[in-house]
Amino acid sequence: MNIFENFREKILSCIGELVSCGVLPCDMTYENITVEVPRDKSHGEISSNVAMALSKQAKMRPQEIAKLIADILKEHAEILDVSIAGPGFLNITAKPELWHRVIREALIEKDKFGSLDIGKSSKINIEFVSANP
Repeated sequence: MNIFENFREKILSCIGELVSCGVLPCDMTYENITVEVPRDKSHGEISSNVAMALSKQAKMRPQEIAKLIADILKEHAEILDVSIAGPGFLNITAKPELWHRVIREALIEKDKFGSLDIGKSSKINIEFVSANP
């Protein structure tokens, strides 16, 4: 389980609900939506820029979009709290039960926990470029 991908799917599901009831337009793109650890630990455990990523496309203020999504997210059983910070960041705090499940999964999977099969054995090139050559 990738917890961030799991929450991204929850957020996309909320967007789907808002699109289906006509609150948000259906022709938006979602690739700029991030779900990550907040920079400030007092902002919860998971943070997303979803409202700011969609505001221009939806022609709405980020805070309005954040409120709509937060209201839907709060209904999820795994979520303890959702707050809106700054220009429209969603800060999410999960219930302890979610973290208990993640720990159980880590104990069961052992060394395989957190591993991904991205690229399925295809070759990639990673390059590091110094800012001061």
